[in-house]
Amino acid sequence: MQQSPPSGLLSRPDRPFTLQRLLPADDLAEFVDYFWVVEWQLPMGESFVSENFPHPCVHMVYEPGHSALFGPIKGHFKKTLMGQGRAIGCRFKPGLFYPWIKRPLAEMVDSQLDVAAVLSVSSQELEARLDAQLDIGQAVSEFTELLIAACALLHPEKQQGVLAHTIVATMEQNTELLKVEQVCSRFQISRRQLERLFYKHVGLSPKWVLRIYRLQQLANEMINHPIPDWTELAHRLGYFDQAHCIRDFKQITGKTPSSYCR
Repeated sequence: MQQSPPSGLLSRPDRPFTLQRLLPADDLAEFVDYFWVVEWQLPMGESFVSENFPHPCVHMVYEPGHSALFGPIKGHFKKTLMGQGRAIGCRFKPGLFYPWIKRPLAEMVDSQLDVAAVLSVSSQELEARLDAQLDIGQAVSEFTELLIAACALLHPEKQQGVLAHTIVATMEQNTELLKVEQVCSRFQISRRQLERLFYKHVGLSPKWVLRIYRLQQLANEMINHPIPDWTELAHRLGYFDQAHCIRDFKQITGKTPSSYCR
């Protein structure tokens, strides 16, 4: 498996864990963005809070005692690390998970399920199989085999899922898209149709996804320019004023822009 560069972390650069991102096997590439592997070892009595920007994605996670299928989340993800441990996750491409679960993705937002909803094994059985693999590469291969077996049984609704995925990718990449109306015009789709598409295939609303990606843009701006022109930046991101921009940033990340820059 090839590695993919990490991004989206809210934690400080000197975080006490390692993160790898591995590209999926060809049999999974249609649906899976990448596998991620986190390993940590902290001194006794110490802890570290790892935080990530939200993405409109489903994750299947192996972590001893905490394995589950996690739906898209509205806010930032926070995880407290203690002692020694590891976790392996599979991040599915936004818009393309519906064939695996056969239920609207909106019903999975901010929730978690047993992996048996998708795999032929339960979360407990997944842990038993991956616990036995001390080598990370072998553990990811075992995880991959289970997913490939489940993938072989799918009957994808390709047209709508691919459209949803394409729209989400465009929202992320095209920084000039600031309003839902612009997205509708770009893809020649009504707002009602777009909202229904996202309800079923993405989970989060089009407005919320746009907000997430533009605030990620803001975070990147602050990394490169720690003291930005807030009024100009807020207007460029589609906000009426600086206060609304800062409020949304805190709602999504749990931090004010000034605390994020520290």
